[in-house]
Amino acid sequence: INIADERGVIAAEFDAADGGSARQHGLEGEDEVGDGAECGESPHMPGAGVGGAGIRDDPISNNQVSEQSSSSPHNNEFKSPYLKPYMAATIVDPRLDMIKPSQWTNVSKDDEFLRSILKLYFLYEYHFFSAFHKDLFLDDMLSGSTEFCSSLLVNAVLAISCNCCRNLDDRTQFWDPHTLGYKFAAEARRLWELEVLDRCSVTAVQAAMMMNVTYNLYAMDKVGMVYDAQAVALARELKLFDTVQWRTKREWVGYGFTAWSLYFWREMLSPVFTSSLERSTSNADARP
Repeated sequence: INIADERGVIAAEFDAADGGSARQHGLEGEDEVGDGAECGESPHMPGAGVGGAGIRDDPISNNQVSEQSSSSPHNNEFKSPYLKPYMAATIVDPRLDMIKPSQWTNVSKDDEFLRSILKLYFLYEYHFFSAFHKDLFLDDMLSGSTEFCSSLLVNAVLAISCNCCRNLDDRTQFWDPHTLGYKFAAEARRLWELEVLDRCSVTAVQAAMMMNVTYNLYAMDKVGMVYDAQAVALARELKLFDTVQWRTKREWVGYGFTAWSLYFWREMLSPVFTSSLERSTSNADARP
């Protein structure tokens, strides 16, 4: 094996007969190498020595590498979120601290509690299925506008929000009319009868999707699929799936978001409720 560097050439011959021992035959540039060659260290390759035992390699141990990598500030920055409990997370949005949900529902007037369960909804449920645009919803709830917020939609959202609150011990007893989730769902259904008969709105489409989710969670999917069919019928009446010229960008975002949400929801349900979807779509005039 010939090992060459800029200072000289070392010719080492490995003899297989004596177990691979090396005999040094020549060294050029010996005066230029200096003390580094005498102590077995190469001046150009720290930790690699030349001697009777051949070439020595002294790598850093795996423990040292892991300690260095774990102590790196860059790695700790990405590792930090994984070391925190998920239940310690919270939603940070100034609007959630300013809204007054009690103005949109008759079930409860405790704004602090209503805000807390809305935060839990946006933390746990909203990312799984978003039937409405969060920013437009909160902006209109704060300003009092009914373009993308309504009492029907707020009660439908609060009904699902109760399922996210661990402080409500009876939240799984959906059949009990005394539970808060039942009351919000009943209020949403009452408002549904009034609003849908009166006018067609995008918030009604969104509320129908939310009520579909609620009844599916309550193992009442036969009732829930009727709301799904109503959502499709209302969306077609509003021409959500048609190419239309919206008046404002805000309207384009809100209506487009709702159309894609409805499409996603039906596509996700189709493998599970294929026959139910076909029946509910063909009988869109059925009342919940």
